Amino acid sequence: MLGRLRKISKKIFYPVAKLIGSLGIKPNLITLLGLLVASIGGLLLIFKFPIMAAFCFLASGVLDLLDGLVARIYGKKTKFGGTLDAVVDRYEEFIMVVASAIGRYVSWPIATFAVFSMIAPSYVRARAESTGGMKKCDVGFLERPEKLLFVALATIGLIFYPMALDVAFVLIIVLGQITVVQRLAATFNFEKSRVNKVARKVLRRNKTGVVNKKGDLRVSLDKKQLHDVSLE
Repeated sequence: MLGRLRKISKKIFYPVAKLIGSLGIKPNLITLLGLLVASIGGLLLIFKFPIMAAFCFLASGVLDLLDGLVARIYGKKTKFGGTLDAVVDRYEEFIMVVASAIGRYVSWPIATFAVFSMIAPSYVRARAESTGGMKKCDVGFLERPEKLLFVALATIGLIFYPMALDVAFVLIIVLGQITVVQRLAATFNFEKSRVNKVARKVLRRNKTGVVNKKGDLRVSLDKKQLHDVSLE
């Protein structure tokens, strides 16, 4: 949903990332600093300082943006760094929700469903890009920026409306589950198109096949044959 805003943010923070990288600060250190800031935000929320907590949550989001920028600008992208970043993101989301429940801003049942709905889309994406073979599965309504903004704005909104975080988490629960379905559908369609592409290659090799009314190509081949052709 906020993909365009993320692109604009990258342009705005590009000079900052360049400066940070020139100081020799490593991307992984920035990632861990973001976790520390989010943890401080969680404590502030528990002790009833919502404005300061919201500032910390937003700051952790900026640091999450900067670590990736620094890694790209200075050629420091690593598989471990990408994994660490994804894991830390999940910890930060957990901290924001649990702190809201401990501070009694939301009930534990809502917090439980909210945590699950935050993590589930990310898990589906990870599986789609590993097991499913997709290069990038970032479709759907709920991504990292949306989660962060919903929670941060609702935290500020507590001053005016005591149930602001309830509203934000219910929204996250609904959009999170819709995103899971969207990403599963994208993975299914990706696999279907890949199999059809392989089948067409097989037909060009004079294998037997039929075309159904929807135009899908079906070929009587075992998995090994499909795998061998797909590698070409």
